[in-house]
Amino acid sequence: MTVYGFDPTRNYTHKLAPNVTFLNWGLGTHKSWSHQEYGDTVGSMYELEDIMKTLGHSNVDVLKLDCEGCEWEAFGKESVNLDAIGQINIEMHFTETLRVDNLLTVKYMAETFRALQRANFVPW
Repeated sequence: MTVYGFDPTRNYTHKLAPNVTFLNWGLGTHKSWSHQEYGDTVGSMYELEDIMKTLGHSNVDVLKLDCEGCEWEAFGKESVNLDAIGQINIEMHFTETLRVDNLLTVKYMAETFRALQRANFVPW
């Protein structure tokens, strides 16, 4: 089993286990973004489909997200395909300081829940 970790706000240089790979990439559609609490990105932002294609993955067993607001942008597009994901663990953020501050983000929030429902994911 290989584990991939991603965080566009830092370069992680600590020694990792042999089966762990860290990339300073972020999940989203913006090339970079700044957040007052978390800092500027040092890496690039990519859509989930692009990350999977780049890494040669046709499926993901478990996708865990705590991306401080990027979850709405990442899954809130009608084109997102979640069929290749076995399980998703998302920490969802509903605060203005984490980019839930405009009608487009509210639309993305609704689309995120629709996409998860279409793919038969259930909240717990």
